[in-house]
Amino acid sequence: MASITKTATGYRARYRTPTGASRSKTFGKKVDAERWVTSTEHSKLSGAYIDPQFARVRLGPYAEGWLATNVDISERTRINVEGRLRNYVLPAFGERALGAIEPAEVRRFVADLVAAGLAPSTVRATYNALAAVLRQAEADRLIVRSPCVEVQMPRDRANSEERFLEPANIAALANAVTDRYRVAVLTAAYTGLRAGELWALKTDRLDLLRGTVEVTESLSEVRGQLVTKAPKNGKRRTVALPGFLCEQIGEQIGRYPSPAGYVFTAGEGGTVRHRNFVRRHFAPAAVAAELAPLPLARSATHLCRHPDRPGAQPPRGERAARALLNPSHLRPLRAPLSGGSGTGGRVA
Repeated sequence: MASITKTATGYRARYRTPTGASRSKTFGKKVDAERWVTSTEHSKLSGAYIDPQFARVRLGPYAEGWLATNVDISERTRINVEGRLRNYVLPAFGERALGAIEPAEVRRFVADLVAAGLAPSTVRATYNALAAVLRQAEADRLIVRSPCVEVQMPRDRANSEERFLEPANIAALANAVTDRYRVAVLTAAYTGLRAGELWALKTDRLDLLRGTVEVTESLSEVRGQLVTKAPKNGKRRTVALPGFLCEQIGEQIGRYPSPAGYVFTAGEGGTVRHRNFVRRHFAPAAVAAELAPLPLARSATHLCRHPDRPGAQPPRGERAARALLNPSHLRPLRAPLSGGSGTGGRVA
């Protein structure tokens, strides 16, 4: 039961939280104390009550606990979020009380990131990390409302013109790369497999007679360790293989066998680490094929992307990949690649 007591300095209003803890506040006028008590009791009855003590929790420790209990993200994503919190969010808000962060401060935070020259995608990802923490704090009833509301995000900057890969470009790149990875480049270009899916591909998922491949796994490097996981969004799918590519994949397996059953391997049959592949093989091949300079930070994330329709697969023998150079700037091609039939030789 709430109460109001006259003191030497004014009126002390006191109430108990739903958990039984005592809370009080002193006012100069009795009418203000009465209004505060009435409002507090009403919020308790309506289920909207937030203990003001909880709003004093600092964002830094709370964000650490939030990330530790977030089980529905991959380890790779966890590392990315850790970096955004550590590099940007915590220096700005780590010592601030959750309930003290205002919407205007969040908008200023985003503006400062833009002014610092961060890419729009980095700004959005950083803001999303902050918003996720504060959204959880709202759900945990530590704050009344998240301050991450009506915050404008920067648009992507068009730093370069769209580039189109012609079949001759793909052939030149495949011919320039180390022979062990020639068919991998072609497979990336004509199936739309992501880099992790390409390196995780195993022979038991191939049906070269029917010209299909089942995409069921993806390979990524996490804290220096190779980790096999489900494909992006957890969705398995079947992808069509052009006829010429079926023949070359078969020859690839014969030339570079893998004890673990991988279709594409590093030296001595080991598992491919994508960053090493890009640095040691893909980038030099792009230079040799006169397709450089390349945005390697992007190509190190994915070798290629899917066509414009989300989830759509390239029609067999019609579409080439979009991102052997830049995933965001390439478009599907209509002409299939020719050559390379049954000889294991270079691509014409």
